[in-house]
Amino acid sequence: MHCTLIVCTFLSFCVSFSNGAACKDGDHKGENDPKSKDNDVDTATGLSVLLDRNDGKTVFDCCGFIKQWEFYAKKNTGTVHFQVWRPAGTSYSLVGENLYTVTTTNICRYQPGSVIVSHKQEGSSNQYRTTTSVGSLSVGSTFDWSAVTQSNNRKYAIRADVTNGNNPSITNLAATVTGTDATPIGTLLFTLTVADADTSDTLTTTMTTTTSLFNFDSTSLQVTSAQQLPSGTTTLNFQVTDACGSTGTGTLTIVVTNVPPVIHNLPYNTDVTEDQTAELQLYVINATDTSEYDTVTCSIQSVSPTTSIFFTKIASGSLYGIYIQAYPSLSYDSVNAYTLTVACTDSKDTVTGLFHVYITRNNAPVFTNLQGNLPPYNGSNVTYLTTTLVDINSAPILTNLPLSSPVSVSENSALGVSVFQVSYSDIDTSDTHVILATFSPSSGGSIFTVDSTTSATSSLTISIMDVNEAPVFGKTLYQITGTEGNAGTAVGTPGFDVTDPDNGATQKYSIDCPEFNMDQTTAAVTLAANYDLDVSGTSSQVTCNVSVSDGELTATSALQVTINDVNDNTPSFGQPSYTFYAQPNEAVGSVIGSIVATDADVGAFDTAAVTIVIPESTTAAPTTTTDRHVTFLEDPKNIAWLSAAVVILCGIVCLMVYQSFRSKKLQKPRNHYRRTYYQSPRVRDIPELEYPSPAMESDWRPWRVGTHEL
Repeated sequence: MHCTLIVCTFLSFCVSFSNGAACKDGDHKGENDPKSKDNDVDTATGLSVLLDRNDGKTVFDCCGFIKQWEFYAKKNTGTVHFQVWRPAGTSYSLVGENLYTVTTTNICRYQPGSVIVSHKQEGSSNQYRTTTSVGSLSVGSTFDWSAVTQSNNRKYAIRADVTNGNNPSITNLAATVTGTDATPIGTLLFTLTVADADTSDTLTTTMTTTTSLFNFDSTSLQVTSAQQLPSGTTTLNFQVTDACGSTGTGTLTIVVTNVPPVIHNLPYNTDVTEDQTAELQLYVINATDTSEYDTVTCSIQSVSPTTSIFFTKIASGSLYGIYIQAYPSLSYDSVNAYTLTVACTDSKDTVTGLFHVYITRNNAPVFTNLQGNLPPYNGSNVTYLTTTLVDINSAPILTNLPLSSPVSVSENSALGVSVFQVSYSDIDTSDTHVILATFSPSSGGSIFTVDSTTSATSSLTISIMDVNEAPVFGKTLYQITGTEGNAGTAVGTPGFDVTDPDNGATQKYSIDCPEFNMDQTTAAVTLAANYDLDVSGTSSQVTCNVSVSDGELTATSALQVTINDVNDNTPSFGQPSYTFYAQPNEAVGSVIGSIVATDADVGAFDTAAVTIVIPESTTAAPTTTTDRHVTFLEDPKNIAWLSAAVVILCGIVCLMVYQSFRSKKLQKPRNHYRRTYYQSPRVRDIPELEYPSPAMESDWRPWRVGTHEL
């Protein structure tokens, strides 16, 4: 399909051609020299001319743009319309037009409706069609030119220069956008912007990457999410194409990050008795993920000390519970605490939390209604042991009870150590004896046990001896934060939670880092020496071992000290002064010099900002609101010295005038007579004498010899 050149008296506009190879810049359609076809001008009013020569010289067989129209206007002024028509079956479709107004003779003069472009009767195959029926049509309209009679042997003074046009482009690519895997489906992620210097060109934009994750609307040029976005990076390629097939490309990178799950209720702890035998739910973990597409699962990552008696499973809905298995064989004396590391994951990221299980001792049962009538013992730290012998035949007798003094037992004695051996006798030698005991206070029943049998009763007093026990830190790591400074500067006081089973014991603290001192009583930490983070190699974080002692026994823990930098150095210039010169006509904003300032601080305080303050009296600051250089007389300093110079100059001029006047006066002839010549060491000491006498007139004038004067 080809496009045909039309000359008419109607509006014309440059449009691209949709068929054929790309036009070559500099090619043309129509006459090489339009001015050579200036013989005649059509006389019809409102005439439209279709040039459909069989030789193809008026047919656009390439794709591009009309760069310019060249034509010869023989007479008339007004508006000429150039149009491009495309055959569409039996009719033609107007695809574009350009308008040109002729205002000068020989460049084009036009009377409304009158023909302007000239022609020449020439050749035998120069076909054309003329009609006055087209009228004013808009682009996209059709007209049946095939119904217009075709004529021959005429060339019109018109030429269309063509060009291949400009390539389109995607102006805001390459680009990168970020999102999360919680992004809802249909979320707008990016909008492309396309452009073409050929403003009338029709552009088509497509996404050349095949993906089910993102949608692209070629009309709105919007990129949206099509489904749940997995974490990772996706590259999308786009292409914009104009009507001639020229293209521009761009790349959009979409980075999707995963939102990790969150455990809301860890760390936590619970107690379990050592005689636990049934499976028991210890805790329900509350872990969530903001992405509705992620499923969170939780498990026991590790247990310290190592054991397999703990596990997780679904407790309710999607929440996981922490459980202890049946018959876990717990022993307070072997392990009295477990630390569980719980891990929850959305299959992409994992978060952890701590759960502590404390084992409590299983205490033996006690009698609650025995020895209610016994008087209390007045001693301290004493437990009453009462043994009852059941009389079978004759009552047995406890032969070594009661004792004259209590039995002493050291605290923290090992389990199973024999405290006292009960002796008894029974005349019924064949009797079997069961030894029972009651305790006062009743807590003694959880400390002591009685082995064997008896039936007689007596009292055994056991005195518990105090034994010193070491203090204990509540944590394995403590933290404090301070700032750099001189020796003695306070850093902070750790919140030590030290316990000591010994009542009244006094604790003293110490630290093993030479950089710091610790108060023995309050545990307050101060700098032992000047601490400056601006010195290369100085660490901002130090971990030390701290100790607490009751005078005999010691416990240790770790203390992490963080030292923050402070702005403690004054910035300085590289030299004491700077001198810069600028030309009077220097443009505003011109760089006339540079100033370097340094700051010894490092980190956040290592940047020195230079501020230049210009006094109001300097010529560098204009005194008016106009952004310009001040004039010579606008500078107060120039006014000062110029005024003084004018006064001095006036004084010099006045002095010169006076000297000139006096000189003329002295040159007036006077009558003198000659004095006797004599010498004087000082000329100014010779009095000037005048002797007016008519008899002494002569041509004599005052004369000077050396330093002597008459």
